[in-house]
Amino acid sequence: MKDEGTVPVTVHLPRPMYLLLARTARKNQTEVGPLIVAVVRLATEKVRPRGSRRAPAPARPWTPEEDSTLQAMHAAHASGPEIAMAMGRSNSSVSLRRTQLGLTPHYNGRPRKDAS
Repeated sequence: MKDEGTVPVTVHLPRPMYLLLARTARKNQTEVGPLIVAVVRLATEKVRPRGSRRAPAPARPWTPEEDSTLQAMHAAHASGPEIAMAMGRSNSSVSLRRTQLGLTPHYNGRPRKDAS
């Protein structure tokens, strides 16, 4: 007897997975069929098809006020993660903006020496 709304589907399971489901069915004293249906249902609900990644959120533009805050915190020798937390930005965003503004990173409280 079929449930309403079900469609017969052929599913090819790898042998180790089928054996695991069969062992689980014997342990729980149930049939393998409902377990396979449950696994297939979970797999189709939870897994997105390959190549269907969501696009990243667009970057929030930097405002002049944020630039001045970044420059002030940089002058006070705040670390990148500290600045990022205070401004609600990612570490990479703060690092990129520091580079765009021409601010050299501080190491141990001192500006980095040039390699020249």
